[in-house]
Amino acid sequence: MKSDRESILQLIDTSFLDFKEGEIIKGKVIRITDRDVVVDVGFKFDTIISIEEFDNPSALKAGELIEVFVDKVEGREGIIRLSKSKADSLKMWKVLSDIHEHNISIEGKVSKSIKGGFMVNIKGVEAFLPGSQIDTDENEQSHMVGKIMNFKVIKLDKIKNNVVVSRKAARDEELDKKRKELWEKVEEGAVTEGLVKKITDFGVFVDIGGVSGLVHISDLSWGKVNHPSEVVQENEKVNVKILRIDKEKGHIALGIKQLTPYPWDNIESRYPANSQIKGKVISITDYGAFIELEPGIEGLLHISEMSWGHVTAPSQLLAVGDTISAIILNVNKEEEKISLSLRQLQPNPWEKVTEEYPLDSLVSGTVKSFSRFGAFVDLKDGITGFLPLANFSWTERIEHASDILTRGKKVKCKVISIEPEKQRIILGIKQLTPDPLLTVNDLVGESFKCKIKEVVEKGIVVKFEVDKQKIEGFLPASHLAKTSKKWQEKYEAGDDMELILVEVDAEKRKIILSETGKVVKEKEPEEEETKE
Repeated sequence: MKSDRESILQLIDTSFLDFKEGEIIKGKVIRITDRDVVVDVGFKFDTIISIEEFDNPSALKAGELIEVFVDKVEGREGIIRLSKSKADSLKMWKVLSDIHEHNISIEGKVSKSIKGGFMVNIKGVEAFLPGSQIDTDENEQSHMVGKIMNFKVIKLDKIKNNVVVSRKAARDEELDKKRKELWEKVEEGAVTEGLVKKITDFGVFVDIGGVSGLVHISDLSWGKVNHPSEVVQENEKVNVKILRIDKEKGHIALGIKQLTPYPWDNIESRYPANSQIKGKVISITDYGAFIELEPGIEGLLHISEMSWGHVTAPSQLLAVGDTISAIILNVNKEEEKISLSLRQLQPNPWEKVTEEYPLDSLVSGTVKSFSRFGAFVDLKDGITGFLPLANFSWTERIEHASDILTRGKKVKCKVISIEPEKQRIILGIKQLTPDPLLTVNDLVGESFKCKIKEVVEKGIVVKFEVDKQKIEGFLPASHLAKTSKKWQEKYEAGDDMELILVEVDAEKRKIILSETGKVVKEKEPEEEETKE
Protein backbone atom coordinates (compact mmCIF):
# COMPACT_ATOMS: atom_id res chain seq x y z
CA MET A 1 0.00 0.00 0.00
CA LYS A 2 1.29 3.48 -0.97
CA SER A 3 2.10 6.06 1.64
CA ASP A 4 0.34 9.49 1.72
CA ARG A 5 3.51 11.22 0.42
CA GLU A 6 3.68 8.94 -2.60
CA SER A 7 0.02 9.56 -3.34
CA ILE A 8 0.47 13.35 -3.27
CA LEU A 9 3.54 13.23 -5.56
CA GLN A 10 1.67 10.99 -7.99
CA LEU A 11 -1.22 13.47 -8.00
CA ILE A 12 1.14 16.32 -8.76
CA ASP A 13 2.88 14.41 -11.56
CA THR A 14 -0.48 13.46 -13.07
CA SER A 15 -1.71 17.09 -13.01
CA PHE A 16 1.45 18.27 -14.80
CA LEU A 17 0.71 15.99 -17.69
CA ASP A 18 -1.64 18.72 -19.05
CA PHE A 19 1.16 21.36 -19.20
CA LYS A 20 3.98 21.38 -21.76
CA GLU A 21 6.90 23.74 -21.77
CA GLY A 22 6.85 26.27 -24.61
CA GLU A 23 3.07 26.33 -25.09
CA ILE A 24 0.60 29.14 -24.50
CA ILE A 25 -2.31 28.46 -22.13
CA LYS A 26 -5.11 30.52 -20.63
CA GLY A 27 -5.32 31.54 -17.02
CA LYS A 28 -7.58 33.58 -14.78
CA VAL A 29 -6.35 36.64 -12.87
CA ILE A 30 -7.06 35.94 -9.18
CA ARG A 31 -5.38 38.82 -7.45
CA ILE A 32 -3.26 41.89 -8.31
CA THR A 33 -0.67 43.37 -5.94
CA ASP A 34 1.88 46.13 -6.28
CA ARG A 35 4.52 43.56 -7.27
CA ASP A 36 2.76 40.51 -8.67
CA VAL A 37 -0.25 39.13 -10.50
CA VAL A 38 -1.67 35.82 -9.16
CA VAL A 39 -2.98 33.58 -11.95
CA ASP A 40 -5.02 30.34 -11.83
CA VAL A 41 -4.33 28.01 -14.79
CA GLY A 42 -6.24 24.97 -13.39
CA PHE A 43 -3.32 23.66 -11.39
CA LYS A 44 -3.61 22.75 -7.73
CA PHE A 45 -1.49 25.78 -6.84
CA ASP A 46 -1.91 29.38 -8.12
CA THR A 47 1.01 30.83 -10.05
CA ILE A 48 2.65 34.20 -9.47
CA ILE A 49 3.83 36.43 -12.39
CA SER A 50 5.81 39.68 -11.89
CA ILE A 51 3.69 42.71 -12.58
CA GLU A 52 6.56 44.12 -14.68
CA GLU A 53 5.68 41.60 -17.42
CA PHE A 54 2.40 43.38 -18.08
CA ASP A 55 2.30 46.32 -20.51
CA ASN A 56 -0.64 47.97 -18.77
CA PRO A 57 -1.08 46.47 -15.30
CA SER A 58 -3.50 49.19 -14.21
CA ALA A 59 -5.99 47.86 -16.77
CA LEU A 60 -5.96 44.32 -15.26
CA LYS A 61 -9.04 43.12 -13.39
CA ALA A 62 -9.60 40.12 -11.14
CA GLY A 63 -11.41 37.37 -13.02
CA GLU A 64 -9.99 38.42 -16.39
CA LEU A 65 -8.71 35.64 -18.66
CA ILE A 66 -5.21 36.11 -20.02
CA GLU A 67 -2.81 34.06 -22.14
CA VAL A 68 0.48 33.02 -20.55
CA PHE A 69 3.54 31.11 -21.70
CA VAL A 70 4.56 27.86 -19.94
CA ASP A 71 8.18 28.63 -19.29
CA LYS A 72 9.12 25.66 -17.07
CA VAL A 73 7.48 22.60 -15.50
CA GLU A 74 9.16 20.96 -12.49
CA GLY A 75 6.92 18.11 -11.43
CA ARG A 76 8.84 16.73 -8.44
CA GLU A 77 9.15 20.16 -6.83
CA GLY A 78 5.54 21.04 -7.65
CA ILE A 79 6.54 24.19 -9.56
CA ILE A 80 5.19 25.64 -12.83
CA ARG A 81 6.68 28.89 -14.14
CA LEU A 82 4.58 31.11 -16.38
CA SER A 83 5.45 34.26 -18.34
CA LYS A 84 3.08 36.87 -19.64
CA SER A 85 5.75 38.77 -21.59
CA LYS A 86 6.95 35.60 -23.37
CA ALA A 87 3.38 34.76 -24.32
CA ASP A 88 2.97 38.25 -25.75
CA SER A 89 6.32 37.96 -27.51
CA LEU A 90 5.48 34.58 -29.04
CA LYS A 91 2.17 35.88 -30.29
CA MET A 92 3.86 39.01 -31.60
CA TRP A 93 6.33 36.97 -33.66
CA LYS A 94 3.34 35.46 -35.42
CA VAL A 95 1.85 38.93 -35.86
CA LEU A 96 5.16 40.33 -37.08
CA SER A 97 5.49 37.50 -39.57
CA ASP A 98 2.01 38.25 -40.93
CA ILE A 99 2.49 42.02 -41.21
CA HIS A 100 5.91 41.55 -42.81
CA GLU A 101 4.41 39.18 -45.36
CA HIS A 102 1.53 41.54 -46.15
CA ASN A 103 3.58 44.79 -45.85
CA ILE A 104 1.39 46.24 -43.09
CA SER A 105 2.42 48.94 -40.59
CA ILE A 106 2.45 48.25 -36.85
CA GLU A 107 2.66 50.50 -33.83
CA GLY A 108 5.72 50.54 -31.60
CA LYS A 109 7.42 52.67 -28.97
CA VAL A 110 10.95 54.04 -29.38
CA SER A 111 12.61 52.79 -26.20
CA LYS A 112 16.18 54.06 -26.42
CA SER A 113 18.91 55.43 -28.64
CA ILE A 114 21.82 53.18 -29.57
CA LYS A 115 24.75 53.34 -31.94
CA GLY A 116 23.48 53.50 -35.50
CA GLY A 117 19.83 54.06 -34.63
CA PHE A 118 17.16 53.28 -32.04
CA MET A 119 15.53 50.32 -30.32
CA VAL A 120 11.77 50.00 -30.71
CA ASN A 121 9.49 47.93 -28.47
CA ILE A 122 6.65 46.29 -30.42
CA LYS A 123 4.38 44.55 -27.93
CA GLY A 124 7.32 43.10 -26.04
CA VAL A 125 9.51 42.39 -29.06
CA GLU A 126 12.63 44.54 -29.34
CA ALA A 127 13.29 45.73 -32.90
CA PHE A 128 16.14 47.77 -34.39
CA LEU A 129 15.45 51.05 -36.22
CA PRO A 130 18.54 51.99 -38.31
CA GLY A 131 19.37 55.68 -38.72
CA SER A 132 18.88 55.37 -42.49
CA GLN A 133 15.27 54.31 -41.92
CA ILE A 134 14.29 57.32 -39.79
CA ASP A 135 11.99 59.88 -41.37
CA THR A 136 13.93 63.09 -42.09
CA ASP A 137 11.39 65.19 -40.17
CA GLU A 138 11.85 63.06 -37.04
CA ASN A 139 15.61 62.61 -37.08
CA GLU A 140 16.36 64.24 -33.73
CA GLN A 141 17.16 61.75 -30.95
CA SER A 142 15.76 63.96 -28.22
CA HIS A 143 12.40 63.96 -30.01
CA MET A 144 12.37 60.26 -30.93
CA VAL A 145 12.82 58.44 -27.62
CA GLY A 146 9.52 57.72 -25.92
CA LYS A 147 7.43 58.35 -29.02
CA ILE A 148 4.78 55.88 -30.16
CA MET A 149 4.51 55.68 -33.95
CA ASN A 150 3.93 53.31 -36.84
CA PHE A 151 6.71 51.20 -38.39
CA LYS A 152 7.16 48.75 -41.25
CA VAL A 153 8.96 45.41 -40.64
CA ILE A 154 11.66 45.22 -43.32
CA LYS A 155 13.65 42.25 -41.92
CA LEU A 156 12.60 39.33 -39.70
CA ASP A 157 14.73 36.45 -38.35
CA LYS A 158 13.17 34.54 -35.41
CA ILE A 159 16.11 32.15 -35.06
CA LYS A 160 18.53 35.04 -34.53
CA ASN A 161 15.83 37.00 -32.72
CA ASN A 162 16.42 39.85 -35.14
CA VAL A 163 13.74 42.37 -36.18
CA VAL A 164 14.53 45.45 -38.27
CA VAL A 165 11.90 48.13 -38.78
CA SER A 166 11.56 51.31 -40.84
CA ARG A 167 9.86 54.51 -39.82
CA LYS A 168 10.58 56.04 -43.23
CA ALA A 169 8.65 53.34 -45.11
CA ALA A 170 5.66 53.68 -42.78
CA ARG A 171 5.79 57.45 -43.02
CA ASP A 172 5.93 57.31 -46.83
CA GLU A 173 2.86 55.08 -46.81
CA GLU A 174 1.07 57.51 -44.49
CA LEU A 175 1.97 60.45 -46.74
CA ASP A 176 0.88 58.58 -49.87
CA LYS A 177 -2.47 57.91 -48.25
CA LYS A 178 -2.79 61.55 -47.22
CA ARG A 179 -1.81 62.67 -50.72
CA LYS A 180 -4.46 60.49 -52.31
CA GLU A 181 -7.07 61.75 -49.88
CA LEU A 182 -5.96 65.35 -50.44
CA TRP A 183 -6.00 65.07 -54.24
CA GLU A 184 -9.56 63.74 -54.01
CA LYS A 185 -10.87 66.71 -52.03
CA VAL A 186 -8.53 69.60 -52.98
CA GLU A 187 -10.29 72.44 -54.83
CA GLU A 188 -9.18 75.66 -56.48
CA GLY A 189 -10.06 78.68 -54.37
CA ALA A 190 -9.87 76.78 -51.09
CA VAL A 191 -7.87 78.23 -48.18
CA THR A 192 -5.77 75.87 -46.07
CA GLU A 193 -2.90 75.86 -43.61
CA GLY A 194 0.53 74.71 -44.71
CA LEU A 195 4.14 74.45 -43.57
CA VAL A 196 6.98 76.24 -45.37
CA LYS A 197 9.37 73.46 -46.42
CA LYS A 198 11.80 75.19 -48.77
CA ILE A 199 12.64 78.76 -49.85
CA THR A 200 14.17 79.51 -53.26
CA ASP A 201 14.92 82.69 -55.19
CA PHE A 202 11.75 82.28 -57.26
CA GLY A 203 9.29 81.24 -54.55
CA VAL A 204 8.33 79.08 -51.57
CA PHE A 205 7.36 75.40 -51.39
CA VAL A 206 4.59 74.77 -48.86
CA ASP A 207 3.40 71.38 -47.57
CA ILE A 208 -0.40 71.32 -47.32
CA GLY A 209 -0.93 67.89 -45.79
CA GLY A 210 1.52 65.68 -47.64
CA VAL A 211 1.30 67.55 -50.93
CA SER A 212 3.78 70.29 -51.80
CA GLY A 213 2.64 73.43 -53.61
CA LEU A 214 4.53 76.47 -54.90
CA VAL A 215 3.90 80.04 -53.84
CA HIS A 216 5.62 82.05 -56.57
CA ILE A 217 7.47 85.17 -55.43
CA SER A 218 4.88 87.28 -57.26
CA ASP A 219 2.10 85.69 -55.17
CA LEU A 220 3.71 86.31 -51.77
CA SER A 221 2.73 89.95 -51.36
CA TRP A 222 0.97 92.75 -53.22
CA GLY A 223 4.08 94.83 -52.54
CA LYS A 224 7.57 94.50 -53.98
CA VAL A 225 9.48 91.42 -52.72
CA ASN A 226 13.22 91.19 -53.42
CA HIS A 227 13.51 87.69 -51.92
CA PRO A 228 10.90 85.28 -50.46
CA SER A 229 12.79 85.16 -47.13
CA GLU A 230 11.59 88.74 -46.54
CA VAL A 231 8.03 87.39 -46.19
CA VAL A 232 8.26 83.84 -44.73
CA GLN A 233 10.74 81.56 -42.98
CA GLU A 234 11.34 77.81 -43.25
CA ASN A 235 9.13 75.66 -40.93
CA GLU A 236 6.73 78.56 -40.52
CA LYS A 237 3.00 77.79 -40.58
CA VAL A 238 1.16 79.89 -43.15
CA ASN A 239 -2.33 80.14 -44.60
CA VAL A 240 -2.44 79.78 -48.38
CA LYS A 241 -5.04 79.92 -51.12
CA ILE A 242 -5.12 77.23 -53.81
CA LEU A 243 -4.88 79.11 -57.10
CA ARG A 244 -4.44 76.36 -59.73
CA ILE A 245 -4.38 72.55 -59.77
CA ASP A 246 -2.80 70.29 -62.39
CA LYS A 247 -3.53 66.70 -61.27
CA GLU A 248 -1.88 65.18 -64.33
CA LYS A 249 1.47 66.83 -63.58
CA GLY A 250 0.93 66.84 -59.81
CA HIS A 251 1.38 70.63 -59.56
CA ILE A 252 -0.41 73.00 -57.20
CA ALA A 253 -0.02 76.78 -57.40
CA LEU A 254 -0.60 78.57 -54.09
CA GLY A 255 -0.94 82.20 -53.09
CA ILE A 256 -0.54 84.20 -49.89
CA LYS A 257 -1.26 87.72 -51.12
CA GLN A 258 -4.65 86.55 -52.41
CA LEU A 259 -5.81 86.21 -48.79
CA THR A 260 -5.82 90.01 -48.47
CA PRO A 261 -7.86 92.50 -50.55
CA TYR A 262 -6.38 93.76 -53.83
CA PRO A 263 -4.87 97.10 -52.73
CA TRP A 264 -5.36 98.79 -56.12
CA ASP A 265 -9.16 98.65 -55.89
CA ASN A 266 -10.59 102.20 -55.65
CA ILE A 267 -7.02 103.52 -55.86
CA GLU A 268 -8.07 106.73 -57.63
CA SER A 269 -10.44 107.71 -54.84
CA ARG A 270 -7.89 106.93 -52.12
CA TYR A 271 -5.00 108.70 -53.85
CA PRO A 272 -6.43 111.43 -56.10
CA ALA A 273 -4.11 113.46 -58.34
CA ASN A 274 -2.61 116.63 -56.79
CA SER A 275 -3.22 115.33 -53.25
CA GLN A 276 -0.41 115.28 -50.70
CA ILE A 277 0.67 111.98 -49.13
CA LYS A 278 3.31 110.56 -46.80
CA GLY A 279 5.35 107.49 -47.63
CA LYS A 280 8.47 105.52 -46.83
CA VAL A 281 11.48 105.22 -49.16
CA ILE A 282 11.90 101.47 -49.80
CA SER A 283 14.42 101.49 -52.66
CA ILE A 284 16.57 103.89 -54.68
CA THR A 285 17.64 103.53 -58.31
CA ASP A 286 19.64 105.69 -60.74
CA TYR A 287 16.42 107.16 -62.13
CA GLY A 288 14.49 107.77 -58.90
CA ALA A 289 13.11 106.32 -55.67
CA PHE A 290 10.19 104.00 -54.86
CA ILE A 291 7.94 105.20 -52.07
CA GLU A 292 5.63 102.83 -50.15
CA LEU A 293 2.30 104.53 -49.51
CA GLU A 294 0.77 101.44 -47.87
CA PRO A 295 1.48 97.67 -48.04
CA GLY A 296 1.22 96.74 -51.71
CA ILE A 297 1.03 100.33 -52.98
CA GLU A 298 4.21 102.01 -54.20
CA GLY A 299 4.81 105.19 -56.13
CA LEU A 300 7.77 106.32 -58.22
CA LEU A 301 9.45 109.60 -57.39
CA HIS A 302 11.43 110.26 -60.58
CA ILE A 303 14.75 112.05 -60.31
CA SER A 304 13.36 114.92 -62.38
CA GLU A 305 10.64 115.48 -59.76
CA MET A 306 12.92 115.56 -56.75
CA SER A 307 14.04 119.17 -56.96
CA TRP A 308 13.63 122.27 -59.12
CA GLY A 309 17.40 122.21 -59.35
CA HIS A 310 19.61 119.67 -61.07
CA VAL A 311 19.93 116.31 -59.24
CA THR A 312 22.67 113.95 -60.46
CA ALA A 313 21.78 111.07 -58.11
CA PRO A 314 18.66 110.40 -55.96
CA SER A 315 20.90 109.33 -53.08
CA GLN A 316 21.98 112.98 -52.75
CA LEU A 317 18.55 113.79 -51.32
CA LEU A 318 17.05 110.53 -50.04
CA ALA A 319 17.98 107.35 -48.17
CA VAL A 320 16.15 104.05 -47.77
CA GLY A 321 13.92 104.25 -44.68
CA ASP A 322 13.24 108.00 -44.95
CA THR A 323 9.64 109.12 -44.48
CA ILE A 324 8.74 111.92 -46.89
CA SER A 325 5.78 113.97 -48.09
CA ALA A 326 5.03 114.16 -51.80
CA ILE A 327 2.40 115.24 -54.33
CA ILE A 328 0.57 112.67 -56.46
CA LEU A 329 0.99 113.58 -60.13
CA ASN A 330 -0.75 110.63 -61.77
CA VAL A 331 -2.40 107.27 -60.94
CA ASN A 332 -2.57 104.39 -63.46
CA LYS A 333 -4.57 101.49 -61.99
CA GLU A 334 -4.20 99.25 -65.07
CA GLU A 335 -0.39 99.41 -64.96
CA GLU A 336 -0.30 99.71 -61.14
CA LYS A 337 1.75 102.90 -61.30
CA ILE A 338 1.69 106.09 -59.26
CA SER A 339 3.87 109.08 -60.16
CA LEU A 340 5.00 111.34 -57.32
CA SER A 341 6.66 114.72 -57.03
CA LEU A 342 8.73 116.23 -54.26
CA ARG A 343 9.49 119.55 -55.91
CA GLN A 344 5.80 120.39 -56.38
CA LEU A 345 5.64 121.02 -52.62
CA GLN A 346 7.83 124.09 -53.17
CA PRO A 347 7.17 127.21 -55.31
CA ASN A 348 8.57 126.96 -58.82
CA PRO A 349 11.67 129.21 -58.84
CA TRP A 350 11.74 129.15 -62.64
CA GLU A 351 8.60 131.27 -62.94
CA LYS A 352 10.57 134.47 -62.27
CA VAL A 353 13.98 133.33 -63.48
CA THR A 354 14.12 135.87 -66.33
CA GLU A 355 13.58 138.69 -63.84
CA GLU A 356 16.28 137.47 -61.44
CA TYR A 357 18.79 136.41 -64.11
CA PRO A 358 18.26 138.54 -67.23
CA LEU A 359 20.13 137.79 -70.44
CA ASP A 360 23.80 139.00 -70.43
CA SER A 361 23.70 139.60 -66.66
CA LEU A 362 26.69 138.67 -64.52
CA VAL A 363 26.03 135.99 -61.89
CA SER A 364 27.91 134.10 -59.23
CA GLY A 365 27.28 130.46 -58.35
CA THR A 366 28.72 127.34 -56.76
CA VAL A 367 30.17 124.53 -58.87
CA LYS A 368 27.89 121.58 -58.10
CA SER A 369 28.98 118.76 -60.41
CA PHE A 370 30.66 117.90 -63.70
CA SER A 371 29.61 116.09 -66.85
CA ARG A 372 31.39 115.12 -70.07
CA PHE A 373 30.17 118.34 -71.67
CA GLY A 374 30.67 120.92 -68.93
CA ALA A 375 29.74 121.85 -65.37
CA PHE A 376 26.54 122.47 -63.38
CA VAL A 377 26.51 125.66 -61.34
CA ASP A 378 24.01 126.30 -58.52
CA LEU A 379 22.81 129.90 -58.66
CA LYS A 380 20.32 129.43 -55.80
CA ASP A 381 18.04 126.72 -54.39
CA GLY A 382 16.20 125.16 -57.30
CA ILE A 383 18.06 127.10 -60.00
CA THR A 384 21.02 125.39 -61.64
CA GLY A 385 22.79 126.66 -64.72
CA PHE A 386 24.93 124.77 -67.20
CA LEU A 387 28.40 125.90 -68.23
CA PRO A 388 29.39 124.15 -71.51
CA LEU A 389 33.04 123.35 -72.24
CA ALA A 390 32.82 125.62 -75.31
CA ASN A 391 32.14 128.59 -73.03
CA PHE A 392 35.25 128.20 -70.89
CA SER A 393 37.84 129.84 -73.17
CA TRP A 394 37.91 131.83 -76.41
CA THR A 395 41.06 130.21 -77.67
CA GLU A 396 41.97 127.14 -75.56
CA ARG A 397 40.40 123.71 -75.98
CA ILE A 398 39.26 122.40 -72.57
CA GLU A 399 39.09 118.60 -72.24
CA HIS A 400 37.20 118.47 -68.92
CA ALA A 401 35.59 121.10 -66.70
CA SER A 402 37.48 119.81 -63.64
CA ASP A 403 40.72 120.96 -65.31
CA ILE A 404 39.59 124.55 -64.73
CA LEU A 405 37.00 124.43 -61.91
CA THR A 406 36.75 122.85 -58.46
CA ARG A 407 33.58 121.34 -57.03
CA GLY A 408 32.10 123.51 -54.26
CA LYS A 409 34.00 126.64 -55.30
CA LYS A 410 32.42 129.92 -56.38
CA VAL A 411 32.60 130.91 -60.03
CA LYS A 412 31.57 134.09 -61.90
CA CYS A 413 29.67 133.65 -65.15
CA LYS A 414 27.58 135.49 -67.68
CA VAL A 415 24.00 134.48 -68.61
CA ILE A 416 24.15 133.47 -72.28
CA SER A 417 20.62 132.10 -72.80
CA ILE A 418 17.46 131.32 -70.77
CA GLU A 419 14.67 128.80 -71.46
CA PRO A 420 12.31 128.87 -68.43
CA GLU A 421 9.90 126.35 -69.97
CA LYS A 422 12.78 123.84 -70.22
CA GLN A 423 14.26 124.98 -66.90
CA ARG A 424 17.53 125.73 -68.63
CA ILE A 425 20.10 128.49 -68.18
CA ILE A 426 23.29 128.47 -70.25
CA LEU A 427 26.29 130.23 -68.67
CA GLY A 428 29.67 131.34 -69.96
CA ILE A 429 33.05 132.28 -68.51
CA LYS A 430 34.86 133.36 -71.67
CA GLN A 431 32.11 135.91 -72.34
CA LEU A 432 33.30 137.87 -69.29
CA THR A 433 36.16 139.18 -71.45
CA PRO A 434 36.28 140.38 -75.07
CA ASP A 435 37.09 137.90 -77.79
CA PRO A 436 40.91 138.12 -78.09
CA LEU A 437 40.74 137.20 -81.76
CA LEU A 438 39.09 140.56 -82.42
CA THR A 439 42.02 142.21 -80.66
CA VAL A 440 44.82 140.32 -82.42
CA ASN A 441 43.20 140.89 -85.81
CA ASP A 442 44.99 144.24 -85.86
CA LEU A 443 48.34 142.63 -84.92
CA VAL A 444 48.93 140.65 -88.11
CA GLY A 445 52.60 140.93 -89.07
CA GLU A 446 53.86 141.35 -85.51
CA SER A 447 56.25 138.94 -83.82
CA PHE A 448 55.32 136.98 -80.62
CA LYS A 449 57.19 134.74 -78.21
CA CYS A 450 55.33 131.40 -78.30
CA LYS A 451 55.56 128.09 -76.41
CA ILE A 452 54.95 124.76 -78.12
CA LYS A 453 51.86 122.95 -76.77
CA GLU A 454 51.74 119.98 -79.13
CA VAL A 455 53.46 118.68 -82.29
CA VAL A 456 50.97 117.17 -84.74
CA GLU A 457 51.16 115.71 -88.25
CA LYS A 458 50.59 118.94 -90.18
CA GLY A 459 52.26 121.41 -87.88
CA ILE A 460 52.69 122.70 -84.35
CA VAL A 461 50.11 123.99 -81.86
CA VAL A 462 51.51 126.93 -79.89
CA LYS A 463 50.43 129.34 -77.15
CA PHE A 464 51.18 133.02 -76.72
CA GLU A 465 49.77 135.99 -74.78
CA VAL A 466 48.21 139.27 -75.85
CA ASP A 467 47.28 141.74 -73.08
CA LYS A 468 47.61 138.92 -70.50
CA GLN A 469 45.17 136.73 -72.42
CA LYS A 470 46.35 133.26 -73.40
CA ILE A 471 45.84 132.55 -77.09
CA GLU A 472 46.29 129.34 -79.00
CA GLY A 473 47.53 129.34 -82.61
CA PHE A 474 48.77 126.98 -85.27
CA LEU A 475 52.14 126.90 -87.04
CA PRO A 476 51.81 124.90 -90.29
CA ALA A 477 54.80 122.76 -91.30
CA SER A 478 55.04 124.78 -94.53
CA HIS A 479 55.78 127.90 -92.43
CA LEU A 480 58.82 126.42 -90.71
CA ALA A 481 62.18 128.05 -91.54
CA LYS A 482 63.72 124.71 -92.36
CA THR A 483 61.66 121.64 -93.24
CA SER A 484 62.57 118.01 -93.75
CA LYS A 485 60.83 114.63 -93.71
CA LYS A 486 61.66 114.23 -90.01
CA TRP A 487 60.94 117.78 -88.93
CA GLN A 488 58.70 116.61 -85.98
CA GLU A 489 61.77 115.16 -84.25
CA LYS A 490 63.29 118.64 -83.95
CA TYR A 491 60.45 120.09 -81.85
CA GLU A 492 59.11 119.18 -78.39
CA ALA A 493 56.29 120.43 -76.17
CA GLY A 494 57.52 123.26 -73.95
CA ASP A 495 60.07 124.62 -76.43
CA ASP A 496 60.02 128.37 -77.08
CA MET A 497 59.73 129.82 -80.59
CA GLU A 498 59.69 133.31 -82.04
CA LEU A 499 56.82 133.44 -84.53
CA ILE A 500 55.02 136.01 -86.66
CA LEU A 501 51.22 136.35 -86.68
CA VAL A 502 50.22 135.97 -90.31
CA GLU A 503 46.47 135.23 -90.34
CA VAL A 504 43.40 135.67 -88.05
CA ASP A 505 39.92 134.28 -88.83
CA ALA A 506 37.61 135.09 -85.89
CA GLU A 507 34.62 133.34 -87.44
CA LYS A 508 36.44 130.03 -87.93
CA ARG A 509 38.42 130.54 -84.68
CA LYS A 510 41.67 130.19 -86.61
CA ILE A 511 45.05 131.86 -85.91
CA ILE A 512 48.02 131.10 -88.15
CA LEU A 513 51.64 131.88 -87.19
CA SER A 514 54.80 131.58 -89.22
CA GLU A 515 58.49 131.13 -88.57
CA THR A 516 59.36 132.55 -91.98
CA GLY A 517 57.10 135.55 -91.81
CA LYS A 518 55.45 134.64 -95.08
CA VAL A 519 51.86 135.87 -95.21
CA VAL A 520 49.39 133.58 -96.96
CA LYS A 521 46.59 135.44 -98.65
CA GLU A 522 43.50 133.97 -100.18
CA LYS A 523 43.19 134.47 -103.93
CA GLU A 524 40.61 136.95 -105.09
CA PRO A 525 37.92 135.27 -107.14
CA GLU A 526 38.34 136.10 -110.83
CA GLU A 527 35.59 138.08 -112.36
CA GLU A 528 33.73 136.11 -114.96
CA GLU A 529 34.07 137.71 -118.42
CA THR A 530 30.83 138.49 -120.12
CA LYS A 531 30.26 138.65 -123.81
CA GLU A 532 28.63 141.70 -125.22
